[in-house]
Amino acid sequence: MDLESVAAELSVLPPAEFVARRTELAKAGRMEAGAASGKAAGRELAEAIKRLAKPSAAAWAVNLLATRRPGMLESVAALGANVRAATASGEPAALTALTAERRSTLRAATAAALELAEQALDASDADAPGGAEGTRPSKLSPAVAADVEQTLQAVLADATAAAAARTGRLVRALAASGVESVDLDGAVSGPFTPPGPGDGDDLDDGGDGDGDGDYDAAAAATAEAADAAAALEALDSRLGELQELRRAARERSDSLDDEIDLLRARLADIESELHDREADRADLEERLDETDRAFGQLDRHREKAARRASSAARAADR
Repeated sequence: MDLESVAAELSVLPPAEFVARRTELAKAGRMEAGAASGKAAGRELAEAIKRLAKPSAAAWAVNLLATRRPGMLESVAALGANVRAATASGEPAALTALTAERRSTLRAATAAALELAEQALDASDADAPGGAEGTRPSKLSPAVAADVEQTLQAVLADATAAAAARTGRLVRALAASGVESVDLDGAVSGPFTPPGPGDGDDLDDGGDGDGDGDYDAAAAATAEAADAAAALEALDSRLGELQELRRAARERSDSLDDEIDLLRARLADIESELHDREADRADLEERLDETDRAFGQLDRHREKAARRASSAARAADR
């Protein structure tokens, strides 16, 4: 067991499993290194393992891409090398074609990384004691997706960033400014030495002497232009979404206006009907009052008639 292999294992674990597994590996590393090289070596490895940082969600997703679909990550890095080569040779037509390819490649790689992360989270939820699917949101946040794409843009723009991503041990998202080299300080878990010029074809595109400065400036300008084009495309896409939302909201507002008009018409009919019913009730109450008065008069007349009849009967008996 060594620090690099431990970092590689931890860097692709689902976030919820990271701390527990790091603790297990620190204990195992202490015992293994202690048995092989002494207690001091065991303690040193264990402490180094405990210091390994948990990757951000975006870094973790890119680590999954690097280890499970390395060809997809390599396509991003290779496209970056092609962009730099086309810039160095001054081929505007090639750069135009590569700009379109850049957008589709970044989209595909970002989607693949997010898909791998979602699958890993689903599997982790299902395997957890008492776990079940649906215990967490089904999608990673837009901020995570943006950081994944930003990191892949850095991989495309900078060969050293590509080398860091290839390790599958990123701790944080990467960012390319288009002017300075990508900052890799503390970006990789475990030991990592960025490759220098001449260590690989991706870092040496054929320039030398003063031409390197011209190439770097041109490559930076190309990357910046590509980033600006991608940002514009993203804004256009978002504007289209907002316009669609606005259209849908307007349609719904118009529909609600129609419904309100219908309800108002129905309310007017109900109020008119209520007025008629109240008038009918008033008429009935007036007729009831008249009936009560007539009943009272008839009852009094009946009493008088009864008294007369009684008096007449008594007179007849005498």
